[in-house]
Amino acid sequence: MTGSETHLVFSHESLLQFTVECFSRAGFEESKALFIAETLIEADLRGLNTHGVIRIPMYLDRVKLGLIDPSAETKVILDQGSFAILDAQNGMGQIASQLAMKWPWKKPNPRPLPS
Repeated sequence: MTGSETHLVFSHESLLQFTVECFSRAGFEESKALFIAETLIEADLRGLNTHGVIRIPMYLDRVKLGLIDPSAETKVILDQGSFAILDAQNGMGQIASQLAMKWPWKKPNPRPLPS
């Protein structure tokens, strides 16, 4: 670290509140803003700073440019029982991945993948 760099330290709660407010003001529902904030902060806490709160300005710029849709709802394009194809509709990846991770558990698997 050079002498010109500064480290700022924030409490988890204040950083969470700030991040939720950023995404809420950008048009995300409160629950989605909270989930996005939690995932960004968790990335930082795990040492994945490239995927943490440093991305807030980039995401908000993409919302302003219309590249990310805060009101997007992930859609199931194809459901084959053992797998599904989802379309995030230009929404945030964190939100789409939340549905994707839950999807296989929603119903029995009528066609298991071959081993």
